Amino acid sequence: MSIPVQLKSGFPAGGRRRNRPPLFWVFLTLLLAAVVLTGCQKPRTPAEELLAAMKKTYDFDSYEVSGNFTLDLVYEDETPEFQVVSRVFNNVIWELRQKSDWKRLRYQGELAFLYKGQNCGSFTLYADLQKIAFQSPLLTSKPIVFYWEDFADLTVKYLDGIQIHLGDYLPLIFDTERSIFKKIQEVSYPVSAAFLAERVTVNPEKVRLTLTEGDKEKTYNCKEYIVNYGDASYEDYKTLLLTILENEEVCRLLREKIEQAVEIAKNNGDLETWPWTEEEIRAFAGNLDLHLSRLAEALAGGFHGSITPGVTYGPGAGGEGVQNIDYRIYIDKSGLIRNMVIGMDQTIYVEEEEPVMSSFTLEMQMFNFGKDLSFLAFDPAGAFNAGKASPEEWKALGEEIGYNLLGQLFLNPLFRDLAAVFETGEEEAVEAF
Repeated sequence: MSIPVQLKSGFPAGGRRRNRPPLFWVFLTLLLAAVVLTGCQKPRTPAEELLAAMKKTYDFDSYEVSGNFTLDLVYEDETPEFQVVSRVFNNVIWELRQKSDWKRLRYQGELAFLYKGQNCGSFTLYADLQKIAFQSPLLTSKPIVFYWEDFADLTVKYLDGIQIHLGDYLPLIFDTERSIFKKIQEVSYPVSAAFLAERVTVNPEKVRLTLTEGDKEKTYNCKEYIVNYGDASYEDYKTLLLTILENEEVCRLLREKIEQAVEIAKNNGDLETWPWTEEEIRAFAGNLDLHLSRLAEALAGGFHGSITPGVTYGPGAGGEGVQNIDYRIYIDKSGLIRNMVIGMDQTIYVEEEEPVMSSFTLEMQMFNFGKDLSFLAFDPAGAFNAGKASPEEWKALGEEIGYNLLGQLFLNPLFRDLAAVFETGEEEAVEAF
């Protein structure tokens, strides 16, 4: 006896459509509904858009930042010497460059100053988990390198016997996962959105930026975000910092780092030389939230104090000075920060002296996101090993730097012009510049 088998589908045997729709149409309907609902959601605020761009930008393992800093000094005092000094510094452009690689835990910062279009000096600082290196042709032909493994001997010598193997602790802070930094970022975004809610506006007009990336120029259509911190109070900063530092997850991670540092200090012998006992350090970690609260209050006072003590902001305001700060951040269509500009105008009134007006502009661009970056390369054999150098080697290095700086007074246009200000009379200096 055979049992008939009936295959069920979305259509009955007679060809008529059933009441139940096919699964495909259900999926399509849900997809369209999701699109519509997404479009109906309240648009993000400019502050939230800005913070989202910051998160996306700084989530990259590697990136470069380049920028330049310019200063404009104006003395109301008609003393010719003051006028000449201001003219010299107003012709200086400071060029900065930074390379960060979290995958290999490397960092490099470069600074050069140009005077009247000529490169008058450069400095390069490189650091990784094994060493820190400094190089400046302005001072010495050799790169100066210091290996973290030598740090313990120096601390014992110069800190009354206290021993710190600094290289052992660096991986706790600078790990490839960036656990502390990412957690602080994650916690800070919501509270920062509230802090910035009324302090960020967007230019309705798109801004076209042409930036130099390596040897090529690229043009981006960007949104311009304008940030104004002018009305931020001490309580605003305190709330922002307390919310971040008192977060339970942030405190937990910091306690873990302290506990790990204690274990490292016990194993490498550092703890025996420290003025604190293991119990005292662990007790400090146990009350970390209290200490972080005090830290937040101190930092809030520092942030707010750097803006307001004895200095009144806003054009035409009285007091010891007037200062205006302008922050502008440019974000491309992909949601990455491409350019940042910070400008500040300040007038400082000093007792019994004419006011000094200054303005500076710091402009930075970001590029090479996720790329394999090139860092400072040097031959360790030809470098000056600062951790193991003898007193005689230090003396020879000091003499070399002294001779080079002396030579700069005759060859370097910036040093030469500054020296001329003080070597000649005021009238002659004014005529020279």
